[in-house]
Amino acid sequence: MKLVGHLLRPLRRLLPRLLGCVLAVSVVQAAEVDSYTHRGADLPDITDLLNGEVRQRITAAVQEANVRLDQKRALARKLGLTPEHGCDPGPLYQALGKRLSGFVFGRIEKFIDALPTELRAANRKEASIYRDFRFTDAPSLTARDWLASLVRVNSQYVGADKFGHFFSEGWQFYRYHYQDHDSLDATLLRGALMETSYYGRLATAVYSYADLVANFQGMRFWNAVLGEQPDVLTGRRPAPLVVCRGGHFRLVRTFDWRDYVDAAWDEAVNCDDFADAGLLQRVRARLPHNGAPLGCFTGGNDLSALRRKYGPWAPALLNERSGVVQRGVLDVIERLLVANRGGHRRMD
Repeated sequence: MKLVGHLLRPLRRLLPRLLGCVLAVSVVQAAEVDSYTHRGADLPDITDLLNGEVRQRITAAVQEANVRLDQKRALARKLGLTPEHGCDPGPLYQALGKRLSGFVFGRIEKFIDALPTELRAANRKEASIYRDFRFTDAPSLTARDWLASLVRVNSQYVGADKFGHFFSEGWQFYRYHYQDHDSLDATLLRGALMETSYYGRLATAVYSYADLVANFQGMRFWNAVLGEQPDVLTGRRPAPLVVCRGGHFRLVRTFDWRDYVDAAWDEAVNCDDFADAGLLQRVRARLPHNGAPLGCFTGGNDLSALRRKYGPWAPALLNERSGVVQRGVLDVIERLLVANRGGHRRMD
């Protein structure tokens, strides 16, 4: 056994590098944003621009879904069957996903990254707060030299990657909670595990609470498409974006990013945690040269208004000061499950 251990020792040293290579390839979509370096740039608010783009895509998806419904009914009649008179939501969700989500990068995320530079702040890794991260620290972040664009939406500084999270991971959250009937605690735990592993700490060395908020808000959007179940924040069924009338989908309400984007999407407000203390210190050392504010790395930010908004879910979604993400998941489970649920103790 000692001989086997001796032979395996070089492999043990090599495993982290091999894992890093795998992560760099398989989770290249785990983009990161520098919310500090270009914060002083005079960025215009592009809420209306993004609203127009999303509304156009939703309208096209509704039209496509109706075509597919008509095709299914025509096929049923051809086969001598009685066609369905209602609206199967499957074609609608598929058409929306094709236009809004994405396998590697979200459609709206790519749309933002292709905007003229006067509408967004682009940042290269070598000029960012992450310039001192090594490949073995953050394989996905360091495998390329560009970061997610920074834009202003609803007066907030937001990374383009958050819009990918909103539609893609938001759909996963919606499916877990509303379709598979997982508790919201369990759904948030899944998100925490994503950030602790391949979507976050292992790939970029960053645990982003803002990512989790975008996922959470995306879940709310997908539920609001048809508005069939209670919203997780209000407890009431939301006014639907789309309804079924006369056997076809009808768009009855316009999408607005102002319903979803808030300060919790901003990683300089809703603070990141980092894989270890060394990386935290490297980022802290770069901040005086790369921008402000510094609240995440000094006394912490005042998130009291956001905590009131997110209520019992705030401990899983908000972080007032940057620190080191714990390597085990037990602390994540505790943070979620010890939070106030009808009289239980809440951890702030």
